[in-house]
Amino acid sequence: MVNSSAIEKKKEKIYKDNQWLEARYLPAKNKVDKFVMYIMGDVVSIMSMENKNLVGIKITNRHFADNFKNIFDILWGKGSKLK
Repeated sequence: MVNSSAIEKKKEKIYKDNQWLEARYLPAKNKVDKFVMYIMGDVVSIMSMENKNLVGIKITNRHFADNFKNIFDILWGKGSKLK
């Protein structure tokens, strides 16, 4: 999921050309800024990418991971396909 900002739209070709990647634009009202989240198995990694203030947490817990996957699926359903 990527923001539908001008910066991300410039990267659209990179997302489309990667055969291992599928991306969708977040709805504008759900924009996130300088934030990354990965969900892999029962691990959730959340990182704030603010300049001079990088913070990250790793949570290894099936319950957390399942719930974050559900939140991701809701956002994915609301996202729009890259053009």
